[in-house]
Amino acid sequence: MMSEPVKLARETIIRALNKWSDPCCLWSGGKDSTVLLHLLREILGSIPVVCFREPWFPYKDRFVNRVIEEWNLEAWDWHPAKVALTKGHGRIDILN
Repeated sequence: MMSEPVKLARETIIRALNKWSDPCCLWSGGKDSTVLLHLLREILGSIPVVCFREPWFPYKDRFVNRVIEEWNLEAWDWHPAKVALTKGHGRIDILN
């Protein structure tokens, strides 16, 4: 039996998908987008993905490549048009 939050998320995704004739999923390979991709695949069976590809995270590319192969995904690569660094609060972040 589906929990209420999962049921609500599923219904919301289905309503959103009904507005588009040819949807795809923007997938970074991170936790949040992987959960979304999993839910979309449960609802649709399959969905093409557009992947973030950043050269400074090779471990992430290995994970993404493995999931693409295991889930038999139609995947398109996306490379950021611009990249910048920002620092503060003791850390440096990469912005795309």
